Amino acid sequence: MSSDIEKEMQSSRAFRFQALRNFQRGMWIACYFSLVVMMFVGIVSAYPEPFLWASSVLGFEPWRPVVLDSQLPVWIICLGYAILTYSFWELKEDYEEEFVEYLLADFLVANIEITHEGSDGTVDPQRRLQEYG
Repeated sequence: MSSDIEKEMQSSRAFRFQALRNFQRGMWIACYFSLVVMMFVGIVSAYPEPFLWASSVLGFEPWRPVVLDSQLPVWIICLGYAILTYSFWELKEDYEEEFVEYLLADFLVANIEITHEGSDGTVDPQRRLQEYG
């Protein structure tokens, strides 16, 4: 699970946490924009006349979204996207706090090792922290 760009002394925990945090944030954003698109489709399907008039004035040929031909009503799909958006937002917020805590802990451990090096660049054996494998 370790990355090739990491040094042997560095903890890969921060990189894993960052990857999970970025995944959750990306899913939250993707679900949010999908919800916005589905709400627009729902509004257009409920009130098609103004949109048909606007498309004829602008010269666009109206088309029927594939999602309207699905078995599920649009409002159920919107509800599903709303639940997913909220769930990934909560996961992102919870994981953000944990990510920052571990990031600071890793920074402090690395900083202690750097500040307690001997004159020859080696870490003082009495100050050396246990390495996690």
